[in-house]
Amino acid sequence: MLDEHKEKHIALVQQVTEFQERIKNSDDGIQSEYYLFLKSWLIDHIVREDMKYSEYFAA
Repeated sequence: MLDEHKEKHIALVQQVTEFQERIKNSDDGIQSEYYLFLKSWLIDHIVREDMKYSEYFAA
């Protein structure tokens, strides 16, 4: 389960890197797409997925 979770974080880094490249290349409309991506990650992943591990790390 933890390995799968780590893979999600690795994928996040890859996606953010792709967004950074698109921003550097002045991709039109990327800002709102990036905002929605980060919002989704914060809500869906951190609040739901990462919180499952809070008791583990608190111990």
